[in-house]
Amino acid sequence: MIANVAGGGMGSFNHRFAQPSRHASAHFDVYYPTEQFPFTDLQQTDPVTQQTAGLLDRCEKSDTVPRIFYTNTSTEYWNRSASLTHTDIAGAEDIDVHPSVRIYHFAGTQHGPADLPEGKNDLPGNPVNFRLAHRAFLVALDRWIKDGEDPPESRHSKIGDGTLVNLGKVKESWPEMSLHLPEYPRDPRRLDHGTALEVGVVTNEPPALGERYRMLLPAVDEDGNEIAGIRLPEVAVPLGTFAGWRLRAEAMGSTWAIVGLAGSWLPFPRHPDSTDARRSVTARYKNKEDYVGQCLAVADTLIMDRYLLTRDRERIAIRAAALYDWVVNR
Repeated sequence: MIANVAGGGMGSFNHRFAQPSRHASAHFDVYYPTEQFPFTDLQQTDPVTQQTAGLLDRCEKSDTVPRIFYTNTSTEYWNRSASLTHTDIAGAEDIDVHPSVRIYHFAGTQHGPADLPEGKNDLPGNPVNFRLAHRAFLVALDRWIKDGEDPPESRHSKIGDGTLVNLGKVKESWPEMSLHLPEYPRDPRRLDHGTALEVGVVTNEPPALGERYRMLLPAVDEDGNEIAGIRLPEVAVPLGTFAGWRLRAEAMGSTWAIVGLAGSWLPFPRHPDSTDARRSVTARYKNKEDYVGQCLAVADTLIMDRYLLTRDRERIAIRAAALYDWVVNR
């Protein structure tokens, strides 16, 4: 199976008040029982509750463990607690990934890719297109099952190499620009819906509130783009800062809050700008051909590593040219 953009949340099934399409987020439905222990396939013990469990415990006992790809965007780290799927419960160290599982993070992406912007737009949605990587993953998963060919290795931020950090560390690297970081990403806490939840019955509603889990975020570079994970051509050869979150607009109110599962793209200034610490487009690329060529060089490496398909190389070139045209002509 490929479980896409789930973050640290479980599906809401087979319990009282269950709604399969509903989930907790940073600023709504925050006490809905989706981001709850266990978060990992291999067993862990929650040091607060002393529960010991893993998501695949029953599959292990019945010898029915599936092959699984977990794929997450940056939105899932900011708004769905995705770091808990590959760290210990305390958020202190990386943990081993189950041998039948791969975890992939598409750096600098939103929950679902936005369309290419049209006309003047100072802060469009995040258009980084990870759909092409899913095409490669389908091929890899098929070969893993049918031929026993190992799929591409997991790729995501890690505590051990300094690419999975707390919000304070992200702030230290964040460049001076008009796109400001959220102060309140999703920070889930232990919820007590009653002991009967194990058999599908919610007896405490609203739940009793317990201690918070420690959620971490992907580290960013001097442009505000995430360092680790699968850096698709748009992120590896950037035309701006690509974020997996978006703050509420003035018209909505509560401008400190993350809005839904949307992302942001703040393009670089075309020419040097004293109000923007990021280098301009003209300082980075000679022209459109230079930009597209660099994107294709990144794509070729990702194809070699099997995160993209050769057949999609031309699609990448066409999209790169369209992105460049919009940025320089807007």
